[in-house]
Amino acid sequence: MPDNKMLDGIKKINGRDFRKARYIVLKSIGETRKEAHAENSYQKLPKEDSGFSFEKNKKENIPQSKKVDGISFGNIGQHVHRGESAQSIKPEKQREISAEEKRLAAEKREEAVEKLKQAEEKRLAAIEKEQAVKKNKLAEEQAAMLSAKATEKLKKKKLDKNTKTRKHENTKTGKHENTKTRKRKNGKTQGFKNISRVKAVLRFFAYALPVSATAFVLFYILLFMALAVFDYDSSAARKASEYLPVPALAAKIGMVGYYGCKDAMDDFYYYGKGISKEKIKRELIKELAVKNFAEQIGIQAADEEAELEFNKIISGKSEDEIKNIMGAYYELGSDRYIERVIKPRLVSEKASQAVLSDREINYPALSKIAAIKQAAEAGRDFYAVAEEMGDGLGFGEYYSYDEAISMFGDSAASISPGQTSDVIIINNKYYIIHCFARREDSIGLRHVFINAKSLDDYIQEAVSGLKVWSFVE
Repeated sequence: MPDNKMLDGIKKINGRDFRKARYIVLKSIGETRKEAHAENSYQKLPKEDSGFSFEKNKKENIPQSKKVDGISFGNIGQHVHRGESAQSIKPEKQREISAEEKRLAAEKREEAVEKLKQAEEKRLAAIEKEQAVKKNKLAEEQAAMLSAKATEKLKKKKLDKNTKTRKHENTKTGKHENTKTRKRKNGKTQGFKNISRVKAVLRFFAYALPVSATAFVLFYILLFMALAVFDYDSSAARKASEYLPVPALAAKIGMVGYYGCKDAMDDFYYYGKGISKEKIKRELIKELAVKNFAEQIGIQAADEEAELEFNKIISGKSEDEIKNIMGAYYELGSDRYIERVIKPRLVSEKASQAVLSDREINYPALSKIAAIKQAAEAGRDFYAVAEEMGDGLGFGEYYSYDEAISMFGDSAASISPGQTSDVIIINNKYYIIHCFARREDSIGLRHVFINAKSLDDYIQEAVSGLKVWSFVE
């Protein structure tokens, strides 16, 4: 018969059922080890004078009592602190104790569940980490395997290439050896053939060169005689003279070709009768000197420029006026006039400006005019300086502004009283003007000039005493 009793309407369970129920609860919350520790503690405690001895508690494995609301309790109906009987505990208090135990048990279960969740999460994280490590390791192994395969493939490819290269070199070497062998066999015969060919070429040039030189000299002599002696003139002869120039005049500075001299003499004959041939020859040498000077400083007259200048000259002129301008060249044609008159004039004008601007050619004159300007700007009397150092001077006159610009250029209209102008080149002279007064309709100017070395002076010095050889009459 079960050992259950009723206490104040509450069913009392026996010790065996209590221990069984308690073990289940403690196991669910992981407190079985603590229970064992508590049981060992109970064995060491002294007995109390209560309704239940410690021997009984040890036998029935009853844990240490708990204290709720100042009341120490163990298993309900088995142990009451301070000798109180089970019958003295009120039902309300029993229910409170039971509810507290349930609450504690629930908290323990929740704590156990949370620990289980955390443990499961750690376990899953560890598994995931382990899988990632395995995956990375597998990827590294695969990459290493692929790299090893690629390296092996490259080595094999290189080995195959080296093998093919060696085979090709061996084949080529064999062919080369065969070729060298054949050449050695045919060397003597080929050498004799080459020597024979060289000798044949030398014999050809030994005969051909003297013959060619003789033919060239004979042709040149015939051309010279045809031009100089027989005065032969044709388009073919003129074309040949471009490649084989026949000199009519020769000097240290160059030569004048036959047809150039002939055309010039014809032009001078028609253009100015009474001019001697010797003077014509001297003029041709001067033209040659001007041409050489212009080429040295890069001056030339283009065909378009000469054509434009010719059209400018004859623009708006009547036929009689054009004939008067061109003179004898009117009958010879405009091309001849442009070639013999317009182009040399343009070159001469440009060369003349170049000579006047050349500090080396005109160093004395440029130095003197610069000294005059410096003295005037330093405060000395302009008239006294001009009279002392100048080649010529103007005493001082009033000019209309148009006259001043016409005589001295645009700078004459903008100069102020007391000012001295920069150097002005006019008619192969270096001018400086000084303003002494300005009026509403006129300006008072003084001037001084220094004679410059002109192009004619420079060319005359170049050809003076020059030896000239003439091959035509």
